[in-house]
Amino acid sequence: MSLLSVYQHGFKRGIVFKFADFATYPAACAFLSRPDSSRYSVFLIVEKNKHNSMTEHLPYDKTSAVSIWQYSAGLLQHTLREFAPADYDEKNGGKGSLGQMVEELFFLVENNNRPEADFSEAGMELKCTPLKKGAKEQLLIKERLVCNMIDYMAVVNEDFEHSHFYTKCQLMLLLFYLHVQGANKLDLEFLLSILWRFPAKDLAIIRQDYDTIISKIKAGKAHELSEGDTLYLGACRKGQSGD
Repeated sequence: MSLLSVYQHGFKRGIVFKFADFATYPAACAFLSRPDSSRYSVFLIVEKNKHNSMTEHLPYDKTSAVSIWQYSAGLLQHTLREFAPADYDEKNGGKGSLGQMVEELFFLVENNNRPEADFSEAGMELKCTPLKKGAKEQLLIKERLVCNMIDYMAVVNEDFEHSHFYTKCQLMLLLFYLHVQGANKLDLEFLLSILWRFPAKDLAIIRQDYDTIISKIKAGKAHELSEGDTLYLGACRKGQSGD
């Protein structure tokens, strides 16, 4: 483990640790246990090592939604560029969604096309969603949150409790970032991290909305689906506004 830098940050000094694998992670934890550690802002930066599997020693419990959420706090007020290799832009060419980049660069999880939730062992889905600044510099929700895509062939055979939508999205880790038009995804700043579950008081309405959507699909009227049909859920074309 090597000490990269000591710097002034407000009234605290900051220390950045950089290490090649999590075998040296306890040394950083030992530093945090020192009596004077509260005087420092500490950042742990992990470099991928071709001789080590980073997914074998994750800095969080992949079976615990709370542990993953707590770990996500390390991304707040930061950008993915701070966690990316120097040649990441060149290697990836800007491909992939922001969520996939967060999984790979911050959570150290390999991207896959499996249909289950992103953190399947914790039963939790990861969603990155943008905020924008209003006229008075207040933060506003920029756009709807896309929960999942509708498979018209499969969805007609699913009930609500066993549907792809419910099993995947009943528990979500929402990471809010500040939208900047034209910015590289690596340079977007993350601001909020929320662990969110369908509220019990709203679940009946969500179920009713789901049944309304499925009923139209079963009746051969999928082309007539409208967001005006429902209260919470909305069937819409993804990216229909072109943004």
